[in-house]
Amino acid sequence: MKKILASWIGDADLNGQKFNNPERPGPIVTALKWGCFDGVELLSNRDCESYRAWLENLYPKISVIIHAANIANPNDLEGIYKAADQLISNVLDKYKQGVELTYQLSAGTPVMAGAWMLLANASANRRATLIESSTGTVNKVAIPFGITATYLRGIDESIKTINSSVAATFKDIFYKSDVMSKAVAEAALIAQHNIPVLLYGESGTGKELFASAIRDASSRADKPYIPVNCGAIPENLIESELFGHKKGSFTGADQDHIGVFKASDGGTIFLDEIGDLPLSAQVKILRAIDTQRIKRVGDTAETKIDVRIIAATHRNLQKAVREGKFRLDLFYRLAVGFLEIPPLRDRHGDVEWLVNKFINKADQKLNISVKAMKELCTYNWPGNVRELKNTISRCCYKSSGDIIQEDVVRDALIQLDAPAMEDILGREFSDGFDIDKIKDEVVRHYYAKAMEKTGGNQASAAKLLGLQPAAFRKQRREKPHLLTG
Repeated sequence: MKKILASWIGDADLNGQKFNNPERPGPIVTALKWGCFDGVELLSNRDCESYRAWLENLYPKISVIIHAANIANPNDLEGIYKAADQLISNVLDKYKQGVELTYQLSAGTPVMAGAWMLLANASANRRATLIESSTGTVNKVAIPFGITATYLRGIDESIKTINSSVAATFKDIFYKSDVMSKAVAEAALIAQHNIPVLLYGESGTGKELFASAIRDASSRADKPYIPVNCGAIPENLIESELFGHKKGSFTGADQDHIGVFKASDGGTIFLDEIGDLPLSAQVKILRAIDTQRIKRVGDTAETKIDVRIIAATHRNLQKAVREGKFRLDLFYRLAVGFLEIPPLRDRHGDVEWLVNKFINKADQKLNISVKAMKELCTYNWPGNVRELKNTISRCCYKSSGDIIQEDVVRDALIQLDAPAMEDILGREFSDGFDIDKIKDEVVRHYYAKAMEKTGGNQASAAKLLGLQPAAFRKQRREKPHLLTG
């Protein structure tokens, strides 16, 4: 029986090779130290030949195979599932005499981990050991729920064509960009299968709209739907609010309360900002998902329920797991259906289209000038679609004529203070650390100061920054949001 480790190659693994730090070698090497493996079969959409050579040097007796994965991005549900499925088929064909598979969940994105979880439960001949090693030690991950990969089998057709009734449920999500089109297609696919969902996105990207649309496109559309703002519930009332309480169970409990989970029986609960929940509540939610049973505060008997959970967060839950603020098992349990909603700055072509939509909805008599539209299209939109919608509302009531002018837009935009330099230099290293984004913050700060000092003259601003005008203009074309203050 051959023992094979299957894994994606993640940034932590490549950094382990790059810095050659024995204390942080990456999840793959940590797993190889833990188990006696005959071979390792790896997936990546990057050139990892040097990583392969490094592993072979560390473990000369282990066969190292890297498979090229055709995926559009690290959260490409379709490509990730197909690549993982194909790798497993190849391994099973190769070792006809028998193979024991172990999947490493800590390497790569949550979608990659979710794919291994689904495939491990797809059929008897694919059951395998699941491990995670984000803390440097290896732990087996038990998944006591019978999810299968069947909901992804028709992904080719489903992701290309959404039937009209399902598409209608997403009518309140306005977009034209390809990146949002793909997000909506994935949401529509996830909606049609009774699995937990985790929505990740910045504030204002539309997580609540996606949650509502997923519910409306599901088989539970005519059943109860209760949204819960997890960050708004006082900590001492969370258990009572979610699971209910018996009369007299605590001071102020003057009557029975069934709680959100029981009130949603047969339907869907939307747990918004689930990253704000304390660990004690996370334990009880995990148990409710796994057993479909709850116990009211002050009660001795459990109550059976049937609910689907859609959770959302703007927080980096992987970082929260490392910091001990979020349970790893709950993270994996929720991320079976994982969807990352793109920020507005990455939705190329959507801003102008959304501006016209919002203006028409607010005041059909108003138009917008070319310069005003350019101002809106080059802004970075840290508050995303919510900020854009509110800005257009301000533009409409601030405009005295029939056309929204550039000065009105500038007045309507609420500029946040640039980050202090000590804040930029004091950032903590984590999986979310992005040196290019930090460079952008510094560049944006000084570009804005130069433009302000020169009254908006690009040639003069370029001179102040020590740049040629052509280089300044190139930045404007490639990263226009850096030139807004």
